[in-house]
Amino acid sequence: MISLLIINVTPDAMNDWLNALRDSGLAVHENSMSTEKACRHISEETSYDLVIYHSHSNDADDEFFDCLSSSMNKAPVIISCESPSTAIFEKFAANGVKDIFQSRDLNRLALIAKREIEAYQASKELAELKKRFTESENRYHNLLDSSDEAIAYIQDGMHMHINPAYRSVFGYIDEDELFSKPVMDLISNNYQNYFKQFLKTA
Repeated sequence: MISLLIINVTPDAMNDWLNALRDSGLAVHENSMSTEKACRHISEETSYDLVIYHSHSNDADDEFFDCLSSSMNKAPVIISCESPSTAIFEKFAANGVKDIFQSRDLNRLALIAKREIEAYQASKELAELKKRFTESENRYHNLLDSSDEAIAYIQDGMHMHINPAYRSVFGYIDEDELFSKPVMDLISNNYQNYFKQFLKTA
């Protein structure tokens, strides 16, 4: 379900927009507000997937721009107006707005709404994956460093990460010395061929 905030538009126009979005395959839960109320609302809420603002006056636009710059809103914002132009879009884009459409151009509304919602959801998923990766990496390092077993992560024959137990096996105090030393340098000549075979099979 897509959470949608619609700002400053008539009920008839809003119904047309919602029908167009639903016809395009989006399951939408909408919330409609005036500019003043919406500015208070999105300063506290961060759960919307898309914000659509209808531009009709410079004063209201300025109020909305101020709201965007000071709010916690992370959702993409698209703009509706009666006569879109490059100059108008540049003005809005400077305030973080993603796109603009003529208020009765329902096909364009559906196109840019789906694009921005998909991009926003992808960015949230990426942020969650990065968070999980960082947490997993931290757990890995904590487990590695606290282990009594000698453990090293080796890539292309070079040490990438070692734990204190591994360092002590070879009598190194400074781990930087090991990072600059190929792992084969730690193996006696008599066992290097055995070790190479082990690496190939492991």
